[in-house]
Amino acid sequence: MAERQVGNVVDVAIVGGGMAGSVLAAGLGRAGFSVVLIDRAEPDPAPAQGRELRAVALSLASEQILRQLGLWPIVAQRPMGEYRRMHVWDAAGYGSITFNASEVGSDKLGSIVENNQIQRAAWQALPLLGNVKVLCPASVAGLTVDDSVATLRLADDSTIAARLVVSAEGGNAALREQLGIGSYERSYNQHGIVATVQTALPHDQTAWQRFLPTGPLAFLPLAEPNKCSIVWSTSDSERLLALSDEQFAAELTQALGGRLGDCRLLGDRASFPLQAKLAETAIAKRFALVGDAAHVIHPLAGQGGNLALLDVASLIDVLSVARQRQRDIGSATVLRRYDRWRKTENAAMLLALDGLKHLYGSQNPLVGRIRSIGLNLVDAARPLRRRLARHAAGIEGDLPALAKRD
Repeated sequence: MAERQVGNVVDVAIVGGGMAGSVLAAGLGRAGFSVVLIDRAEPDPAPAQGRELRAVALSLASEQILRQLGLWPIVAQRPMGEYRRMHVWDAAGYGSITFNASEVGSDKLGSIVENNQIQRAAWQALPLLGNVKVLCPASVAGLTVDDSVATLRLADDSTIAARLVVSAEGGNAALREQLGIGSYERSYNQHGIVATVQTALPHDQTAWQRFLPTGPLAFLPLAEPNKCSIVWSTSDSERLLALSDEQFAAELTQALGGRLGDCRLLGDRASFPLQAKLAETAIAKRFALVGDAAHVIHPLAGQGGNLALLDVASLIDVLSVARQRQRDIGSATVLRRYDRWRKTENAAMLLALDGLKHLYGSQNPLVGRIRSIGLNLVDAARPLRRRLARHAAGIEGDLPALAKRD
């Protein structure tokens, strides 16, 4: 069958319409680029009753990106939680640390949003952008690149020519593999259990995280004062998932040290494997990676979604500057700026979380004492604690224009 080309050469073709891909399409569309977004399926609809099991903790920087792109009002149509404090403590020691929103000059540290709500908001905005074309359902069969254009061949043998192709395909990105981009990978031999729970005591708009020997447990506050979304990273997931709802709730209550009183499970439980993955490079010839296609990190700090949105905002920034300077947006010079910008932060975050995971997984009593002393020292050192709080809120460091607050 002869190939047929879909339209003329577009500025950017994005493969994958999850959170990173769809927000990138919306952002580039608003910036005046011609965009084609390709995905196999539309987002799952929002639950008519209740909420999704998985939630994402959005930093202030991520919220600002979504506000700047006009997506926040759509995201906020669904109930969301806000956290103004974050309390972290060690189950095997006596160390703890608390971050407060006042330390970063804000009324909150972040928001708790249903996992797919950002994706749904972006998809809702895309039809309003005349320079963004969505191909769905559609899948990519291959990619060829020459000096002036990258060409995607779709499963129906049609083709799309673009100055730049972006993979937002997720952790198992096929185009990354096709181009031979290697990656650092580590399996944690753990699963993250997610569920929604009701607690006897109010969460007080606090994100609670307790480091257990089997992995960290996080309670993320929802809009209702006695409801939380949990992420329990554990090597004991098979046994925990086999428990009755009542037995699971009892173990969950104990795992949090009774901090929020008795827990009651609301709805189902689910789990997902935990791993770390970092691509050796986020670029190739007329090609770039964003989100999980570039990096997958441990969920213990809830930073995966925030890193993805910073990837998106940084790429929009780099491409916009290149266009203003009348440069080829798919050139190696332009893409290297994006790669350098994001590689440092993404690698640092992955290595930091990797180190924390192993530090808090150690059963050595001496290591436990060092952990506790370290947490307490940081908690007592206000300037350092404030800097860490600003970093967690996403308002520290070399931020893209979309992430900067007025």
